[in-house]
Amino acid sequence: MQDRAGLLLLWCPIRLRDRLWRWGRGSYVWSGAEECDDGNSVDSDSCLSDCTSARCGDGHVFMGNEECDDGNSSNTDSCLNDCTSARCGDGYVWVGYEECDDTNSSNTDSCLNDCTSARCGDGYIWAGNETCDDGNTTAGDGCSAACAEESLQVIWSISSLGAGWSQTPITYAGDPHAPTQPILAAANADQRGEAYVLTASTYHVLSVPALQWIDSGPLSSAFSGLPGPDVKAGKGVSWPNQPATGLYFMVGGYAYAYDLSNSTGSITPDSSNPISLGWCGAAGEPDCALVKARWLDLDNSQGWLSCNPNALCGASATELGPNVVTIDTQGTLFYKDVGFCFAPCGSMPLGSHPPFGLSPRPASAKIVATFYMTSSATLYVITSP
Repeated sequence: MQDRAGLLLLWCPIRLRDRLWRWGRGSYVWSGAEECDDGNSVDSDSCLSDCTSARCGDGHVFMGNEECDDGNSSNTDSCLNDCTSARCGDGYVWVGYEECDDTNSSNTDSCLNDCTSARCGDGYIWAGNETCDDGNTTAGDGCSAACAEESLQVIWSISSLGAGWSQTPITYAGDPHAPTQPILAAANADQRGEAYVLTASTYHVLSVPALQWIDSGPLSSAFSGLPGPDVKAGKGVSWPNQPATGLYFMVGGYAYAYDLSNSTGSITPDSSNPISLGWCGAAGEPDCALVKARWLDLDNSQGWLSCNPNALCGASATELGPNVVTIDTQGTLFYKDVGFCFAPCGSMPLGSHPPFGLSPRPASAKIVATFYMTSSATLYVITSP
């Protein structure tokens, strides 16, 4: 009996000690040996299965507190060293997935907001490096393969010999109203502060002197009956305080005339179209087959041309007023009085006309169209690039 009692006393503390140790794991931290003890073997809560506290970099994802944990301090893989998942815009380049990461959503700097590096043809203009970007690297569509604006043609202008000529490239990338085909003719509409510019199949309205394209459309929608590919030159008759401007376009030995309403901008064709030009090839007149540009100056305010209407036809005036100037493909300039006599005054090599004697100046061989704005006494010349 005494031996059995002694064994019971020895056994009980061992069983009790073991039971207390197992029951106490969820409630007691072994001081100096454990950081925590939550009584489980889960590695996704605040206390790991080795009784250390969860922390970023331990290689285990602390649910609700960390998005990831890859056990390293690299910021170039899928998990950053603050245990957030790598994403575009975090400021770190995820190797193999991102080309760049600049932490902003701008598409005008070196790194786009999808974390690809800016390049010509991505459809976004890289400020300071590109002047256009139309989403491709095809040359000849207004934006070159190097993302520089391409010039279709050039507008030259001169209002005084002292100021000389200025040049403005006609660029068309991103401009819905700019011409994308070669320009064939132009005509002024002073009373509206505009010029009408024609290609073989389209018309374009140019605001002057801002030189901004403000309207455009199919040629047939505005200039009914005009055979666009055959147009050689144009001119506008835009008298002050008149309800309409006359727009005239040459096609061989004929003219097509249109009335432009100065108030509404509507265009009405002349019922007589096409109108035969009886002066073609007459003495002192240009050969209509060689004409490539014309303009009308209503007052010769610049005094660039000299003609005595009195000597020409007995008119009372002695100084040239309204006049039409024609340039042909051989580089000859013809001028004609249309204020008194409607007769040719003379001709000269283009370089003898004062504006075309300056340097730099529009090259004769490159001239494709001209128009004159009497309201500002400014001559505009359009040339090929």
